[in-house]
Amino acid sequence: MKSMKEKTYKAILAIILAAIMLVTSGLTPVIAKASNLVVNGDFEGPFDNKDGGASAFITGWDRDLDGDSDGIGQTKVNVSTGIDGSNSIRIGKGEGGRGQIINNILEGVEFTLSGWGKVSKNGEIGYLGVDCLNSEGKKLPGGKFGVEFTTTKYIEKTRTFKTVSGTTAVQVYVYKNPSAKGKETYAYFDNISLVQNGVAAPEEIFLKNGSFEQDKDHWEDWGNTFVVTDTVAKGSKAIKLLDDGGMGQIIEEIDSGKTFEIIGFGKVDVAGEAAILGVDCFDGTNPKPFKKFGIEFTTTEYEQKSLKFTIPEGTVMVQVFIYKNPGEGAAYLDDIELKRGGGEISGPGVITAVKPADYGVFYDDFTNGLDPAKWLIGKAQWGGADVNGGVIPENVTVNNGIVEITGRGDLYEGEIRGITREPSGTLSQRSNGKRTGGVITTKDFYGSGRYEVRAKVLPQLGACSAFWTYFNDGEKNHEIDIEMPGEQKGDKAVNKVMTTTWVVEDYNKTSVVDTPALFGTEHGITDGEWHTYRFDWHTDPADLRVDFYIDDVKVYTSRDNIPYAAGRFWLGVWFPDNWAGVPNFDTDKMLIDWVRITPFNEAGDQWLKNYDSTWADLTEYPPMSGIADVEPINKHNFVYMHIAEMNEKRAFTDKSIRDFVQQLEDFAIEYQFCDVGFFDANGKMPQTEADIALTHQWIEGSKKFKPNQKIIATINGSLWDHVIKSEEVRQSIADECARLITEFKFDGIQVDMEPFRKEYNKDLIDLLQKIRRAIGEDKHLSIATTALEMYIPQEAIIEIANIVDMINPMLYDSNGPGAGEVDTDEEFIEFWRYNVLRYSKAIEASNNKDCQLSPTMPVYDTKGYESSPGWPDPDSGIIVYHLPGIENIKNAVIGLRQAVSEGAKVYGSGIFWWGCFTSVQYDERDGQDYAKDRKWWMEEWVNYNIGNE
Repeated sequence: MKSMKEKTYKAILAIILAAIMLVTSGLTPVIAKASNLVVNGDFEGPFDNKDGGASAFITGWDRDLDGDSDGIGQTKVNVSTGIDGSNSIRIGKGEGGRGQIINNILEGVEFTLSGWGKVSKNGEIGYLGVDCLNSEGKKLPGGKFGVEFTTTKYIEKTRTFKTVSGTTAVQVYVYKNPSAKGKETYAYFDNISLVQNGVAAPEEIFLKNGSFEQDKDHWEDWGNTFVVTDTVAKGSKAIKLLDDGGMGQIIEEIDSGKTFEIIGFGKVDVAGEAAILGVDCFDGTNPKPFKKFGIEFTTTEYEQKSLKFTIPEGTVMVQVFIYKNPGEGAAYLDDIELKRGGGEISGPGVITAVKPADYGVFYDDFTNGLDPAKWLIGKAQWGGADVNGGVIPENVTVNNGIVEITGRGDLYEGEIRGITREPSGTLSQRSNGKRTGGVITTKDFYGSGRYEVRAKVLPQLGACSAFWTYFNDGEKNHEIDIEMPGEQKGDKAVNKVMTTTWVVEDYNKTSVVDTPALFGTEHGITDGEWHTYRFDWHTDPADLRVDFYIDDVKVYTSRDNIPYAAGRFWLGVWFPDNWAGVPNFDTDKMLIDWVRITPFNEAGDQWLKNYDSTWADLTEYPPMSGIADVEPINKHNFVYMHIAEMNEKRAFTDKSIRDFVQQLEDFAIEYQFCDVGFFDANGKMPQTEADIALTHQWIEGSKKFKPNQKIIATINGSLWDHVIKSEEVRQSIADECARLITEFKFDGIQVDMEPFRKEYNKDLIDLLQKIRRAIGEDKHLSIATTALEMYIPQEAIIEIANIVDMINPMLYDSNGPGAGEVDTDEEFIEFWRYNVLRYSKAIEASNNKDCQLSPTMPVYDTKGYESSPGWPDPDSGIIVYHLPGIENIKNAVIGLRQAVSEGAKVYGSGIFWWGCFTSVQYDERDGQDYAKDRKWWMEEWVNYNIGNE
């Protein structure tokens, strides 16, 4: 990109000088009045925590509410512990708080108080509140409003209220209750606001005339720019730029350390040319920018793009610019906006970094292999679609307790195939396996601590061997790297080690270590011996740093760009674009002996939402070793599953289907209840061509590899729209069941028609009879039923048992008011014991004593619906009817075993839902770890001998 013209430099320099003069004069720039009435609600203003027990000075918060004694100093400002990684106010360990008076408040006016808060330990309470005050400064009766914080992670709460009669002022306060005797606990608050409702907040406008509707007003023209009206994205005007043309706009009042987003429309009229929208950051001492962010537009049709970025510390002003590279044709830009990029990320692919309950030293020497309860295997591609073939699970193996990660270079001609990440985010297979690597990643997130790896790195140029922490939320890129190869003075070698710290993308601090010089040996770390790689990550605001070590020799300390967000620890091999060299080799390996992480639990650690990666399926893990291969005791089980979901987990091939059905057998699954869809209003089962093809492929492959597994079509419908609608619809459903068996070769039908109502059970019985006649006596017929006796009493179970081969009571979704009123572990265990016995007795009383009883165990995310008050949290606005902490396999099995010991006859049990049960990563919806469910299933049910009780 061209340099700015001399007049631009001079203009910027003049602005810098003016800003310096303003600061040294003691004046501050005038800022438009905000709608938030709280002064310094984000605690970013000046403060002095003072030494010892003295009361801290905190801008705006001059009402000392420390309860133990005036000025005892319970309240401090904490750096880097706020909701957005900045400051917060901390109260504790004793009783205390701070307040501020806001005057000129009228009575009868509606306000909204909001803020973020958390406590350090469960059972503590942090208060954010408002007191209405009269003209004498006294609290008015009925004039106290507020919210409580009881969670150990930040949440936002709001309270809307009206000031009471006689109000002339309010006091906004934060407060913490006294700690229990002998305990040291704290409350934290951030981003507190008090806003008068009905008053519009002033709009923050950083960039003026970004739509160009006022032609070039507020922009400095660098030449070759033209206002046009015939080629616009929005509005009536846009900017056209020719060869080396551009414009810029200086913005002086900008918050360093904060996240912003630049947005705009752009295009070119010659493919391959570029329209550029960017931001320059200036530090106030140099007229040239010290940091740049930018977006390129290269398509011939307008497209909107955006970029979130963090303003580097030390920035005193920024320049938004538009530019066209030297070359052919024209570039067009329109509707440009610069705005704050705050707000919590959400949506698919977002996961919350949760501090594990058993947070302590992590150690694994891989004696039994790669445990999916501890490790994820990468299946991803980054660095550019044409750069490499990604990291794939085929390149991760374990041999005698050593993890082997294979890198395949440009000379590789084998059968392994790499992957490409498509723009949609999906992964597609490449035509070869060149430039493919592999990674393993801790399943849990870790903050400050000592990270150690004993390894032999892959000794080839072109491949990057690396050990790194990683967190990315689209704005922050927190990363600590040890990478090989490194380069010094043009000499690139694997035995030169790069040590790097990052806080935002493209903004890092790196040092390169020459290990032959470090150890006084010819080869350094590429001598074929084991070496220990380590870094100590400190987030304490008083001493932010990362110390890097090789074989316990400190090689570098970084004090710049020190991360604070907890991340996963990654280890592996990948192929960068150019900087690592050209991979002129076939295959080679990185070896990992052991990994250890020792948490420091320092004050700066933060556990935040971030974007997850893509991971290998459980079927793609290398086999575990050292685990006894025993014949399952309780082996007549079933799962609810969806064929298309299996294909999404791992695209169907002969190998993947063979692995899937082997996995089903490994978990003692006899029946596959495959969801085929929901009936339409006429009792027909709609299916797409893709669904039809996948269903055929799955059933043919499953029967080929595991012919003893029964494949059952699960049909779904509604009591209201199907069961009771008409006899014609019921017959249509029965005919469709026959078609499914004939067309796809299903082994039977599983019926799921909800809800259930006692008064309509005769219609349900009629539907089951019609299905039985349609599919014949030799095909399996089963039904999913409710646990609630009020809807399916004993006589209804008896009638159903006379028709079907198996009954599968859905013994879950019973938590909270309006469900089964099951609120504790003990109540859920009793819920299972009672209902299993009830169903068993009803089947024994039927004319079909061969009807099999197989109740369903829950394995899925938390479920609830909006209601007030909520349950179990009254303030949540959600009544939870499935709480996995109560409704889980462990408790279900205890109740099931109790029922069997009391005489219940049970054929087997089942799992709802297989996709969750086999998931290796945390559930992004509620953070559940399904590894524990797999452990319970095998230990407490499949391999448990009930006869020994």
